[in-house]
Amino acid sequence: MTFIVTALGATGPTLTACDTATAALAKATELLRAGYEDVLIADGDGVQYGPVEFDQRFTKGGNL
Repeated sequence: MTFIVTALGATGPTLTACDTATAALAKATELLRAGYEDVLIADGDGVQYGPVEFDQRFTKGGNL
């Protein structure tokens, strides 16, 4: 499954595809730490989650 991480930064929007839930969560965390806003992760069906909810649903929580 491919996960899509989107966010809004000072230079505009960004979109990154990740092959695993762990990689998607890592990218979302990286973007948050870099000051990006509106960080969301979409699953294979296009449903979007905030990083905390994504962590709980896809990586069993505790990774943030």
